[in-house]
Amino acid sequence: MIAGIQTDIEKYEKEANTEKLNIEMGKLERVEQLKEKILAAKEKSELKNLMHEEFRSGTYKDIYGSGN
Repeated sequence: MIAGIQTDIEKYEKEANTEKLNIEMGKLERVEQLKEKILAAKEKSELKNLMHEEFRSGTYKDIYGSGN
């Protein structure tokens, strides 16, 4: 009887640990997705800033002409 109860306890502990692990893995996955979005936004922002800087410095004018 005690062995059966011990087996049940171990079974429930395993199930609880598996559920906790799944929850933590889900959190980790969401963090990784957020990290990717932040990095992508950062790259886009830097690219946008670079384009503005190059436009202001006259690089586009030098390459494409004044349009006249």
